[in-house]
Amino acid sequence: WQLGTGYFGARGPQGFDLDRVAEVCAAEPNVRMIEVKLSQGAKPGKGGILPGAKVTPEIAAIRGVPVGQDCISPNAHTEFDDVDGLIDFVERIAERTAQTAEGRLGNSPKIGDLAAWWLSNVAAVEVRPATLHTYKKDASRIVEHLGDELVADLDVEMVRRFLAVLASDGLAASTRRKARARLRQIGDHAVELGYLASNPVPRVPAPKATAEERTARRTLTPEETRRLLAALDGSRSLDAAVAILFTSGLRVSEVLGLAWADLNLDAGTATVRRGCTYTGGGVGTRLDHPKTKGTSATYHLAPSAVALLRQRRRAQAAERLAAGPAWETITYEGQPLDVVFTTRTGALMPRQDVTNTIRRACESAGIDPAGIGTHTGRRSVITSLYVAGLPIDDVARHVGHASPTTTSGYVQDLGTRPADTARRAAELLDPAAIAGER
Repeated sequence: WQLGTGYFGARGPQGFDLDRVAEVCAAEPNVRMIEVKLSQGAKPGKGGILPGAKVTPEIAAIRGVPVGQDCISPNAHTEFDDVDGLIDFVERIAERTAQTAEGRLGNSPKIGDLAAWWLSNVAAVEVRPATLHTYKKDASRIVEHLGDELVADLDVEMVRRFLAVLASDGLAASTRRKARARLRQIGDHAVELGYLASNPVPRVPAPKATAEERTARRTLTPEETRRLLAALDGSRSLDAAVAILFTSGLRVSEVLGLAWADLNLDAGTATVRRGCTYTGGGVGTRLDHPKTKGTSATYHLAPSAVALLRQRRRAQAAERLAAGPAWETITYEGQPLDVVFTTRTGALMPRQDVTNTIRRACESAGIDPAGIGTHTGRRSVITSLYVAGLPIDDVARHVGHASPTTTSGYVQDLGTRPADTARRAAELLDPAAIAGER
C-alpha cells in the first residue's frame, strides 16, 4: 500500500503535511510502511499545473476545486539544510503515524522489522526483481514464525526451533534451506547494525537433502538429444529455442531474451545481453539483466540451431505482417527491441510455452517427456560433454558458468570416467599393472 503525497493531498503549503499523513494512516489499516524518497538538487518552489482531465472527484475533494478543473499542485518538495533536519523529519513522521522509521530501527527492533528493512534496503538493491520476489516468499516464513521476536534474542535455540517448525509443516528440505539462508543474511546485517554480537545462524547446519532430492535428475543421452533435434522442423515458434537449450546449454531466460541484433547467423554466434523472466506479484514476464556478469558473453551455436533461427526469422516476419497494428513493441532500457521469440502478436514468450514445445518434440522423437523441462537441456549438455572427456573448465565456459564448481553440480552421470581414471592411476602407479598383471 503506497501513500502518494500529491494524490492524497499529503503536501501542505510548506511541503509535507504531517497531519494529513497521520489521518490517512489512521484511516487505512493496511499502511505498513512509509517511504521517504530523497533527491539531491531537487527543483524547489511551487508545484506544476494538474490538468483538469486528471482531477478526479477524490482529488477535487482534497484540493477544493470542481471536478475536471485545472489546479495548481502544492509545493513539490520539502527541503532540508542538513542531515539532522532530515532525521528529525523522519522521526516526526514515525511518531505521528505510529510507524517505525525504516532508516532507524530503534534500540530493540523485532525480527519482522529487520526483515522488512533488509528486503527494502539491501535485497531490493542487490538482486533482480525475480530474485527479490523469491526472497520475499522466504522472508515471509521468517516473519510468520519469528516476526515478533526481538532481534537481540536470536540465538541457536531459536534458529533450530524455527527450522523444526518448518519441517513439521511438511516443507521440503530445499525450502527450509532457503529460509535459513535468508535468516542468515538478515542475521549478518543485525551484526553489522550492532544488534547482535555474532550471527547464530551459521552455527545451525542447513537441512540435509532427502534421498529423493539427491536422486539424479533426468538428462538426455547424446543419442536422445540427436533424436530430439531431428524432431525440430521449425513448424513451432520455439523449435529454435529448444535447439539452443539442448546444444549450447543456455538458460531458458537467456534464450527468450535474445534479440535479432544479438545474433550473427553467418558466424553462428549469439551474444547474451539480457534475460526474459517471470516475476510474481502482478509484474509478469519482463526483460531484465542477465543472471550473472559472467553470463554476458558470446556463445557458439550448433548448425541445427542456426538453421532453425533462419526459419524463425522468416516465420516471425509473416506473423508481424499478419498482426499489423496489433503487433506489440517490446522495449528494454527505454529502447525498442526486436526479440527473437515472440507470440503471434509480438509479446514476450512465457517460459511454460518452451516446456510445452520440448514435451511435444520429445513425443515426436519417441522420448518419454516425464521429468523433462527447460533446465534439462543445460544438465544434458554439461553431463554429455563431461562424460565425453572434456575438462570441466571448458564445459563451464560453454554454458556460461562463472565457476567450474557450479558446473560440477550439474553433472548427473560420470560415465566411464571413474573407471578410466582408476585404470590410468594403476598404469602409472601399480607395479602389477605395469607388468601386465591383473
